Amino acid sequence: MPSRARRILSASLLTVALLGSAAVPPAIAAEDGDSGGNATIQTEGTLIVSEVGGTRDSDGNEGMTRTVHLRTADGGSIALAPSPELAEAKTGDHFEGEIQTADPEGDDPSRSDEALAVGRVTDHGVEVVEADVTPASPDESAEARDHVADVVVIDPANVEPVGETFSDVTLRDLTHNAGQGWWAQSIRGGFDGPDGSYLPVELGLATFSTAGNVVRVTSAETCAASFDYFWDLAAQSLGYSDAGEYISRPGSSGEVRHLFVYLPEGCLPVEPSSAATIGAANVNGLALVTLGNDRERATVHHELGHNFGLGHANLMVCSEDSVVLGCTEYPQGDLYDPMSAGVEGFNAASLVSGAGLLQVGWNEPLYSPRFELGGDESRRTWEVDLHAVGQSQPQLAQLIDPINGDRYVAEFRCDGYDNTFYHDFYPNQGLDGALMSMDGLGGDPVWFSDGVRLVKSEENGDTVSIAREVTSAATYVRQLAGGGYSQGAAWYDAYHQDARISNRSGSVSAKAIGGNCGSFATVEVTLTRPSAEPTKPVYRFWSEKLRAHFYTISETERDHVIATWPRVWSYEGPKYEAFDSQVAGTVPLYRFWSNRYQAHFYTTDEAEKARVIAKWPDVWKYEKVAYYVYPLDSTEPNTVAMARFWSPRNSRHFYTADPVERDMVIKRWPSPIWDYESDVFRVPADGLVE
Repeated sequence: MPSRARRILSASLLTVALLGSAAVPPAIAAEDGDSGGNATIQTEGTLIVSEVGGTRDSDGNEGMTRTVHLRTADGGSIALAPSPELAEAKTGDHFEGEIQTADPEGDDPSRSDEALAVGRVTDHGVEVVEADVTPASPDESAEARDHVADVVVIDPANVEPVGETFSDVTLRDLTHNAGQGWWAQSIRGGFDGPDGSYLPVELGLATFSTAGNVVRVTSAETCAASFDYFWDLAAQSLGYSDAGEYISRPGSSGEVRHLFVYLPEGCLPVEPSSAATIGAANVNGLALVTLGNDRERATVHHELGHNFGLGHANLMVCSEDSVVLGCTEYPQGDLYDPMSAGVEGFNAASLVSGAGLLQVGWNEPLYSPRFELGGDESRRTWEVDLHAVGQSQPQLAQLIDPINGDRYVAEFRCDGYDNTFYHDFYPNQGLDGALMSMDGLGGDPVWFSDGVRLVKSEENGDTVSIAREVTSAATYVRQLAGGGYSQGAAWYDAYHQDARISNRSGSVSAKAIGGNCGSFATVEVTLTRPSAEPTKPVYRFWSEKLRAHFYTISETERDHVIATWPRVWSYEGPKYEAFDSQVAGTVPLYRFWSNRYQAHFYTTDEAEKARVIAKWPDVWKYEKVAYYVYPLDSTEPNTVAMARFWSPRNSRHFYTADPVERDMVIKRWPSPIWDYESDVFRVPADGLVE
């Protein structure tokens, strides 16, 4: 599964950020560490959570990454490592807790007090020991507020400055128009006025305007300076001490302010190309955009969406057998949404998805009914009418996955397409829609057209829409691309009749059965809970000849191996229990076979499975789902972890859920016979057989 490229601040830049003040901030007090020279520091301050684009991995692939900085009361800036406590943090949240760093070694007089306080500078930031994160204005997230954008142009050293192509008027209009697009999305109305008249309801942005003066400053630093540096410089040019004060200080009359920093075109080859803070609709925000890539309008719109608290609009491409083979997630691949990749000219990109509207509180509950199964229900279908996203009353349907509680949103798109937008991979086909290869090489062609979609809300603020291969539509699409996946699959036109779009497990699905773009789509939404089944024993074999173990939940396969290869495989009996069909909270365990190594390999890791299929198809052949187990991070009670070993000597894996057996293997047969790798999943403890 493709993963995001991660941006890592250089140690030198991070050191500058950490050691920027002249003395140790009073809010930080070092305590004695408990082991290993570590120091525990009690601190508090305001969090600045940012999404940075245009970053590149070691292979030069462009991506994005999320960063979290803690701004202390007197201006200190500390980069924090990812942690569960910060997983859902947003800009403006208050942090109070402990961080743990490494004590500087020795009595080096050149080591400052700041270095002692902040300690070790790592690529991943300072570790969080514990944290109490208080959301910014938690009771006012849906309150309509006036928003004002400040515009600052920074010309770094050694590049051509921003010229007349981007005049003050041009930059103000660029910023203002993006804000107006979001303002229109945040206004919802209904016929609730006197005598049934239409009454607009302000849910998010009461107004959006841009400050009259555009401030232009020069910098002694080059484009390679961090986005935090540019934000601090811009805030200082407006009279603030730094970006932290800009975030924390309320505007006049309760205004929410957005600081937009524009860099010249000469900075494009140098990261970052764009960045913004992940906040909320009523919290001050920061954004940075490098000009000159012909996508400024879409990029500014996108970064402003981050300020309002939205993550990225990703796309999950799933085949008909995705339960076995898995799906491929393309970051920023949902081109319907402004939180996708910046696509200039794609006329649907001004409309945020229904899931996004719900995340920022911009859709009234009256128009977002929630559907979920009762405790004794295994399957239920509802018929609902969905008004198109972008109308004044976008009727949405919230669908709660009965397997894991995830929220999906069924929405109706009716935008219209002309086959001329930026990502059109197969142009001028004369079709009502657009086709794009998601990998840019002809693979995973996705059909963008009107229809009903499923969009999932992720915990980190991202949304993930689903594109599934549709049999009734695929005949025509295959003539163009050898296979295709529809983003408007659950539509009722000639190509999509009877098509149903669903999540990977099939527990959430939708099918359009009528309607038209001028009114609404009538949709059947269905929730299905897999029937609860008892666990079954997993049988283990050992082969002295192959120096390998084999595991199966199938009694038929067990008996076949015993009868057919008694001299190859010695039957050891049941060792633990699992599920032979998916039940709530479980994931598939995938099984591979290698003719080269004469051994099996098992994994629940989607990324590992995809990597093995892609990189070693001549070594490992994917067979099937072996059975279903709980993921390693499952909170299901009465389960035990499965340990995985690797033998460098024999090129084999070994798995055991028995902690006694695990410890014995570690003690009696260390590397190169067996290397303990990690725990990989969990199984019911009641089924463990010694």
